[in-house]
Amino acid sequence: MPLWLSDKEFDDMTAEIRAAVGARLGNEPGSDRRRRLLTTIVMPDNRAPTGP
Repeated sequence: MPLWLSDKEFDDMTAEIRAAVGARLGNEPGSDRRRRLLTTIVMPDNRAPTGP
């Protein structure tokens, strides 16, 4: 999904994602838990217009 973010907004979002994932890294296996792999790719879209 395309997002228009300043460098600061991107850094803030990255910190929020790290905090959300980090809070769950210590979960142990359980009968109601399934192991899941999370992959994220973020890249600048140099083709997009620069905005107003």
